[in-house]
Amino acid sequence: NRRDDGMYHGYNLLDVHGGQAEVRHLELMLEGQVAALSSGLLDDAAVLELLGALRASPLYREDQQSYMLQADRVLPSYLDRNTLPPDWATRCPTIAARVATGDHAMVVVDVDGRAHFNGDLANAAELTRQLEPLRLPEPEVAAALTIWEEVFQHASFTGRSGSFFAFEGLGSIYWHMVAKLLLAVQECHGRAAAAAKPRFRSAYREIRDGLGFRKSPQDYGAFPTDAYSHTPRHAGAQQPGMTGQVKEEILTRLGELGVAIEAGCLRFRPELMDDHEFGEATDFEYVDLEGLGRTLPVAAGGLAFTFCQVPVIYEPAAVASVTVFRGDAAEVFAGDMLPDDVSRDVFHRAGRITRIVVGIVRQPGGTT
Repeated sequence: NRRDDGMYHGYNLLDVHGGQAEVRHLELMLEGQVAALSSGLLDDAAVLELLGALRASPLYREDQQSYMLQADRVLPSYLDRNTLPPDWATRCPTIAARVATGDHAMVVVDVDGRAHFNGDLANAAELTRQLEPLRLPEPEVAAALTIWEEVFQHASFTGRSGSFFAFEGLGSIYWHMVAKLLLAVQECHGRAAAAAKPRFRSAYREIRDGLGFRKSPQDYGAFPTDAYSHTPRHAGAQQPGMTGQVKEEILTRLGELGVAIEAGCLRFRPELMDDHEFGEATDFEYVDLEGLGRTLPVAAGGLAFTFCQVPVIYEPAAVASVTVFRGDAAEVFAGDMLPDDVSRDVFHRAGRITRIVVGIVRQPGGTT
């Protein structure tokens, strides 16, 4: 499915006829790129090549710093629709002869001499029923059905995304798919070799900077922290609600915080966190497993969040470590991972762990 421009086909059509099978491709779509990235089959160089090609592709909308669902294009005008190709009469001589005698059951010719399929025919099956009583030669029947597909392209129909100009239509950015792209690049970053990670971080941040919460209300056309379905070319963000974007951004935020589970063990490695998120000393307010409001101090250069309602505090450190507090008792683990039994206590919300403090070694442009 790799294209000559370094992108990937998202959808293929299989045509089986005359003892042969042929594969055709639909239009360039963002889904194809996300699928290729998420597959895990591309090495670091191939991923970076794809991301570069994507940025330079017709899918990119510079005004929103983000990507459309599919490349914009000019649709045929109303009067140009349902118009047969100029050679239709040569390819279907019997039908042309019947039209000449005034039989318009299948084809109608307008005052300008252009031919059109009869407006009462809804699909190729209805055209086939009109052809059957004529007992035409098989090549002419095949030619008529081929022309039908050339005119209407029903096999390639993609609904509103290829025919509307809103509702995730042409020219529209579909924010759920952009969030899927963000998650796919995050997954690729996690698999990448250490030498390639800075370039992956840069690509990830470019995609994230195009999302609403990184924009002004003027650029986004709506409250930046609200989830919206799509942004067409002619307006700001449209259709607010609990869209699929929310799900992906919960996953990517956990990934930015460095939370991962490996072989049942909880790990903290925030390599995608921005430096400015490690702020000044503050108090962290949260709700514990008993439903009670609690407050914990967070040192300068740190941050805090909860995972399974257990508070996790990141603090700058010279050596990576994870300290688990059970009441006043503390147990320190070297590195960035908890053993499986301690991880299970967190996952099961057992209530025995009151907080986790993670010592983070800061590096320029990222953390380890």
